[in-house]
Amino acid sequence: MNEALKSNNILTGLYWEPANLAELEPATQALFRGMIKGNRRLQYRDGDGKAATGYSGKISTLYEPFAIYVKELYGDGFYFAHEDDNSTYLLIVNNGRIVAGTDCFVDRTLFSELINHANTYANLEVTPLTELQIDAVIERCRARQVFLKRRRHFFISCIFIGGIILLMVLALALHFWAAG
Repeated sequence: MNEALKSNNILTGLYWEPANLAELEPATQALFRGMIKGNRRLQYRDGDGKAATGYSGKISTLYEPFAIYVKELYGDGFYFAHEDDNSTYLLIVNNGRIVAGTDCFVDRTLFSELINHANTYANLEVTPLTELQIDAVIERCRARQVFLKRRRHFFISCIFIGGIILLMVLALALHFWAAG
């Protein structure tokens, strides 16, 4: 799963802000304030319509966040995918908000403990991410990347054509000024 996502420029392991930053310790609050300066900000709307934010070290718009697409496609849930014998991808979406500290790969034993003691998220359906679901997310990300690429090409073409037209008008004005 991880290799398929990386090869398609899809990010996991982002830092998601919790619903209430005031409940965090001052050092953790300072960490999030520092992330604002040096990382790409990814925003989405949670189930209540409030803005939620995540941060990525990759600042290019060529990279797409896996967790947001899973949230949009499949809604609330306790999602996981076993990568190998030692590693499991974990994502928890509660009330349309990606839970801080998830969207990462964890040790398999830690994942087992979380499943056994997940009383906080007992209302969420525990869902293993299948290859079909992951492929759907990859296709959605590819479609968005193609759209963004076309839009970039359109804007660059418009600027280029506008520059050529401006140069032609200036050349014409210079010709009339010199001739007349």
